[in-house]
Amino acid sequence: MKTTLHQVLIRPGRPIFFGSRGRHVVFGLPGNPVSAFVTFEALVRPFLGRMMGYDGLGARRLRARLAAPLAKKMERTVFWPATLSSSAEGPVVATLPWKSSADLATLARADALAIQPRGTTIDANSWVEVVLLD
Repeated sequence: MKTTLHQVLIRPGRPIFFGSRGRHVVFGLPGNPVSAFVTFEALVRPFLGRMMGYDGLGARRLRARLAAPLAKKMERTVFWPATLSSSAEGPVVATLPWKSSADLATLARADALAIQPRGTTIDANSWVEVVLLD
């Protein structure tokens, strides 16, 4: 088996495996449930969609204003569980208090994932990329 990918710089979900043998591919997802969900949505679903010839099978994304700042620089790109609402100025995303990659209760309340790129801080009211959860 040829290993193509072993780890990624995202949180949650750093440990992931992608390999292939001939025409067969294998994904190994992290063990914590939130990590497995995020890596599937961010990496596996778009890959499978492209393999099947669909451009739109990946998670839907949009840009929204951030309700509160993300003031701490992170070593990895973070997919924050969040809720999405609307305002006169457009969509607004609010991150949820999140304990760990095993925190299914917070993920269950989320209808979006707000993306904080690695090494950045983001002020309130700044535009951020958001993954919509159906």
